[in-house]
Amino acid sequence: MRRLLLCAGGERREGWTHHDGKERPGIDIAGLIPPLPKEITSRKWDVIEWIHGPASVNPWELLLVLEAVRFCLSCDGILAMETPNIDLCMRASKLEWVFGDPGPRENLHMNRWGYTPATLEAVCRKAGFGRFAHLPAEQHLRTRDFRLEAKV
Repeated sequence: MRRLLLCAGGERREGWTHHDGKERPGIDIAGLIPPLPKEITSRKWDVIEWIHGPASVNPWELLLVLEAVRFCLSCDGILAMETPNIDLCMRASKLEWVFGDPGPRENLHMNRWGYTPATLEAVCRKAGFGRFAHLPAEQHLRTRDFRLEAKV
């Protein structure tokens, strides 16, 4: 099974290929997105997981990234995304939930746009995905984040 962790940062998982915007120990594929690096688009992946990634790209670029991801998924492949729910962030009045963590002084840790489960699903539909599962977040805060799994 070919599994890709897109924008992995410092996270390492056995049996996964790790991508990040920066070269660092444990990263198999380095490169800012968009666009997806050729090392990603030249393969077919069974699972691509993108945690806190959709909010980190400009909204007009998200559709392009999702189209590229769809193209490189195997025929039964899954794209799993987790991101803060902008509605919950605004209600909680927590600026770091809305905009990202300024502590590391790293642009890659900042949010450029916010999504709800419905608005992220809508962009995925435009990118050609048609089957969805709305699930609780697995990686960060369940009180803030949501998980959307998409299939073609």
